[in-house]
Amino acid sequence: MGKLLQKIVDFTKTAVTVTSTTEIAAITSDPIPIPNPTMRVKVLAWCKITMGSTQTGLIFQLYRGATISGTAVGDATVITTVGGNTVYAIVSFVEEVSGLDTVQYTASVKQSGGVTNGSVVASGIEVEAITG
Repeated sequence: MGKLLQKIVDFTKTAVTVTSTTEIAAITSDPIPIPNPTMRVKVLAWCKITMGSTQTGLIFQLYRGATISGTAVGDATVITTVGGNTVYAIVSFVEEVSGLDTVQYTASVKQSGGVTNGSVVASGIEVEAITG
């Protein structure tokens, strides 16, 4: 069993506008130190989003890095919904990292199926560095 060496939790209730079907960063973790040459990193992110009135889908994706131009990691969470609904999305991923002093992650949101704006009303991200 692995041992937890580092943990960072970030949370915000600051609203972020999701313009039409443009992918946006919902939340970015602070950098987490990687004290060993090779470690496992567990990431858990969530968001609460009020969908645009004509939107019917949501894609929630994790990226390694401080922006959504980083490397996509894991599988995206895809949700089908009705426009105007408030939905909750969760995505998690575990990866092994090597040769890094720090690592951070960004969770993105993208609406689909319509043209109206939505709003991420709260989001959080938890990153853990684990041995073994």
